[in-house]
Amino acid sequence: MPPCNDAQRSDAGYLMVFHSDETHAIHAILSEGPDPTRWRSVDGGDPVVTSSLGEKGTRDPHLVRSPVDGKYFLLGTDLDIRWTDRPGVPEDGFWDWVGRHGSRSINVWESVDLVTWSEQRQVEVAPATAGMAWAPKTVWDDDADAFLVVWSSRVFAADDTDHAGDGPHRLLAAHTRDFVTFTPAQDWGNPGASVIDAFIVQDDEGFVRFVKDEAAGTVLSEQAASLHAERWEPVSAGVASGTETGIIEGPLVFRSFTDGEWYLWVDEYTGADRGYVPFHSPDLRAERWAPVEGYSFPCKVKHGTVVPLDADQYARLEARVR
Repeated sequence: MPPCNDAQRSDAGYLMVFHSDETHAIHAILSEGPDPTRWRSVDGGDPVVTSSLGEKGTRDPHLVRSPVDGKYFLLGTDLDIRWTDRPGVPEDGFWDWVGRHGSRSINVWESVDLVTWSEQRQVEVAPATAGMAWAPKTVWDDDADAFLVVWSSRVFAADDTDHAGDGPHRLLAAHTRDFVTFTPAQDWGNPGASVIDAFIVQDDEGFVRFVKDEAAGTVLSEQAASLHAERWEPVSAGVASGTETGIIEGPLVFRSFTDGEWYLWVDEYTGADRGYVPFHSPDLRAERWAPVEGYSFPCKVKHGTVVPLDADQYARLEARVR
């Protein structure tokens, strides 16, 4: 991976971005120093960015820093589930409809300081055979010298232009360096009957991807030595098995820079409907993860990303905590 020209190490704290079902905008919280279990609202809980294009709503944000020049890119799903002007959509068939006829574009913003953001743009990444493009996530691909962007789509037969037939959820992927131009979408796997919300992590042993299994209503994990592996080996069929959680999705993973512990947050939307529930493990390839005790969020947080901050970045954002 190309080096960033960082003057300081990223070990002062963490920033987390997430979406709100109430605003359909992107919000942010900041850790209390290097503690990854206690968090405060940035800008009093006001949105960091809002969408004015497409469906004018953004979900599932992913924040990533370029290893080439240090620029940050914020991606999100082009979807507003509050939008009711959808002629012919049955009240109990909303999710099926948007999976067949949703936006195939993703929302993109850029920043150099995590405070000021560029104008929004939308890029169509999914092919015409796809019903939508959900939850874009990224990982740097050394082999391609570019980002690999992975998202979820329902994919239909080429002659099914109305997307009326069977269209299982699959993972699709494309490469980019600037989040403006993307290579054509490629199939990136279907480890379960129907899968969404892939989150990919690299360590010294290779890659681990955490994915929601739609049929089981849980998050599974798999490993491979390469992003281009033909087969990913199972690690866990249910990372939160044996714990009191409802149906979960939207996994995010990050590593503590103080003790090397891995944190896995999963979004619970049934049962207690808590939003993100954090788990932890010393092993990225753990079959079962343990719940974090005594964590504190300032509000209900959902699908998102956690990134480490250096001292200057942390100071700029802490000045906006209120």
